Amino acid sequence: MSMFEDQTEVQDPKLIKRLASQTGVGDVVEKLQAEEDEPSPSIVEQEHKFTDDGKPVTKAVIFDLGRVLFDKSWLKAGRRVKKWTMTKYLLKGNNPLKLRHLFFEVLQGISAYPTDLVYYPTYEGTVLPNILNLWMRNAEPTEKIIKDVHAYIDKYQGITCLQREILHDLASITFNPDDVANVMVPIDEGITLLKACRDKAKENGVKIMLLSNFNAEAFNMLHKTYGHIFQLFDELCVSGHLNMMKPEANIYQKAVDMIGVHPSQCVFIDDSPENVDAANRCGMTGIWLKDFDYVHLRDRLVQMGLV
Repeated sequence: MSMFEDQTEVQDPKLIKRLASQTGVGDVVEKLQAEEDEPSPSIVEQEHKFTDDGKPVTKAVIFDLGRVLFDKSWLKAGRRVKKWTMTKYLLKGNNPLKLRHLFFEVLQGISAYPTDLVYYPTYEGTVLPNILNLWMRNAEPTEKIIKDVHAYIDKYQGITCLQREILHDLASITFNPDDVANVMVPIDEGITLLKACRDKAKENGVKIMLLSNFNAEAFNMLHKTYGHIFQLFDELCVSGHLNMMKPEANIYQKAVDMIGVHPSQCVFIDDSPENVDAANRCGMTGIWLKDFDYVHLRDRLVQMGLV
């Protein structure tokens, strides 16, 4: 997912606590009132099958990257937003969570989607701004996208000078490959499961793959920093390298072609229910990692004989 993938006003308690502890604005965030989340799409967890000798029929386990194996460090991201600027914003009684709403609103106006798309990239039912779509699939040069975003923020009407300054900072940590790579950190629980799958895969001849919506330049920088993690995969399928992205069917087909298996032999793990639904439509067995619930994910993988 993108740096600011969640456009909903409401934040779940786990995320609020995580933000509060990492950003240093806990007193402000904890006072924000949350409403009930919109119900997410229903995902049927498919029954998994085994061969007569007890081995899983699965030939590949496919992991998403963002919010599954890596997540943005709000502490690192916060350091890239000018401290005094953010302090002034908070002292004026502004809700920091609304910044992302404003940021998405601005991004929506930069570039429109083609009208002939079958599936639009979404997160929790919200269509991502097309400029983020273009950035993640490397459809336009990254430098051009960054230039266009900052130019649009400069001329955007109806915002204060303080908001404009913060939006420029948010644009940098969202689109600048170096900043994006620097604020991403491994999730311990996710990496532990990845390693467990890798160890079990050696016994059962299962391949481990990454399938991620991620800008090519940012991913290359992340790969350089965390090569010891990415070497656990047999194949890396990244939207920015292919000019295609989830939930489009062609990237799932590309993934199975790369590892030489049938979709029915694949287990796919993602934090986005839309992406999991798309994987199911392609014939895979999708597992939705909801709210960083690694206990449930591990239980499912154990049931499948994959951990």
